[in-house]
Amino acid sequence: DLSHAAMRPPAPHRRPTGARSGSGQVAETPRVAWRPMTPSALRHLGSISDGPGLVVSLYVNLDPTRFALPAARETEVQAVVDAARAEGREVSERLDHDARQALDGDLERARGYLLTELAPDGAGAATVFVSALRGLFKAFTLDQAVPAQGRAGKRPYLRPLFELVHRPDFTVLAIDRRDAHVLVSRGGGPLHQVAKIESPIRGHRERSGARQARVQGAVDHDTDQHVKKAATRLYQIHRARPLEALVLACGEEIRPLVERRLHADLQPLLLGRVPWDPEQDDPVRLTRAAQPLLRERERRQEEAVLDRLQLEVGRSAGAIGADAVLDALNRKAVETLLLETGVELAGAVCPACGWLAATQGECPVCGKVMEKEQDMVEDMLRQALEQSADVRFLRFVPPHPGE
Repeated sequence: DLSHAAMRPPAPHRRPTGARSGSGQVAETPRVAWRPMTPSALRHLGSISDGPGLVVSLYVNLDPTRFALPAARETEVQAVVDAARAEGREVSERLDHDARQALDGDLERARGYLLTELAPDGAGAATVFVSALRGLFKAFTLDQAVPAQGRAGKRPYLRPLFELVHRPDFTVLAIDRRDAHVLVSRGGGPLHQVAKIESPIRGHRERSGARQARVQGAVDHDTDQHVKKAATRLYQIHRARPLEALVLACGEEIRPLVERRLHADLQPLLLGRVPWDPEQDDPVRLTRAAQPLLRERERRQEEAVLDRLQLEVGRSAGAIGADAVLDALNRKAVETLLLETGVELAGAVCPACGWLAATQGECPVCGKVMEKEQDMVEDMLRQALEQSADVRFLRFVPPHPGE
């Protein structure tokens, strides 16, 4: 489910520069703007079938802690281009002269676009898909970082997009007795402050006896009103665009008051509390502090998915194992495809009708000789995409009995 994979707006468009193709002609890079990856864009890429030449797929990591400087990004871009070039050479003997020349031109066009057009502000990664022979040039930004990769194959390489963890739209309410900050992360992106609430606490001086009690009462009342105002603003943000998880950043002494003031719709979203130092903490530190709570939420969700799978298998409505899963995909009978992160599966694919099998042989549908595949996961993902099935890569898969 990539509905929250990237929520940042497109970067400002700038006129792309031309890049020299392998044929010696200057190929003008299409005037495309960066766009966030969406489910419809993913379906379009998945529908691209075999055609002339190869498709270049480049994924560039934009983690600001590693690639903030242009020189570091240039090194990253060159590395993925070289990886795609190396993969293209492995199949170059099956390409004609024009296709080999086009591949060189596509690599240079993608490299030039990444180096001259990329506006990485706030993005976790960028990806480009290009094939001049098929009229394809698509550029997207992603909120989450992905491993840098460069591929050249018959179709766009999409597995990194499916492997993006579904991260919730979550918020951190950082609050003490004087100030409150509402920070929101959309689709796994960095936290951004969307609201700041200042407390009306007055400068009461400490007194003794009854006067001190009255002063303390006024301070407590102001604190309660401050928390109430912050909780109300948080709920307004949730109403405008629903959040999926909430983390409190506050002292333990104020936590019960904050939890009590949360709207009933927000209380089930609360994952827990992290300490907050208003003098030192920033959105980056708060993002990192919230990660263990978010991972625990993800683990519980995966447990629920696996429990449902076991239930459906018991009803003969679920499938486990390569043969059974491939059969369900071939029959267009998959609602949700679950894969373990990093899994590889050797098998065979029919070049005519796309039938998937765990072993090589004749296609049972059209009789064609099936082609051996070292890793069929990409083909399985496309099959799932064609039948509008959800795809989920699991990170917390428990060991099988006996392991």
